[in-house]
Amino acid sequence: MSIISNSRLNGEDEWDMCASMVSVQYHPLELNDKIAFEKIRTVKMSWILKDATSPIPRFQELEKDGNAFGSLTGRSILVSISHGWFFQTHPDPIGVKLDMIRNIYIPKLMEKYPHTDIQFFLDYWSTPQRPRTEKEESAFQRCRTYMNSMYLYADV
Repeated sequence: MSIISNSRLNGEDEWDMCASMVSVQYHPLELNDKIAFEKIRTVKMSWILKDATSPIPRFQELEKDGNAFGSLTGRSILVSISHGWFFQTHPDPIGVKLDMIRNIYIPKLMEKYPHTDIQFFLDYWSTPQRPRTEKEESAFQRCRTYMNSMYLYADV
């Protein structure tokens, strides 16, 4: 039995009813690469807009903060940013990239995906950075092994 017939939907009420019948619980990353989903962190767009400072903090500082990281669901948009680092020790020491993400990229995403949970993968925020403890080094190596999935299953 088909939930939606071949005829056109007769308005927003019918569309809402059909949409509510479809359960979207899991992001494709979780379904296809559980290790990457569990080990590599994503950063909430709201944190970038309200709390991110320049120079951007590394993963370890965000972990202490506790407010930056999100959790992907089937209704999340994963934005994976691939970028060259300005310096070997820091990708954005004066906030040029943060400014572009915050003032150019995010407004376009918000326009295209209103009312959507948008989360970012950026290596400096999402995985342990140098200097690392032995435990952080082990975690980083594991993340690095699965990092390609952050790009493969990104929505943007």
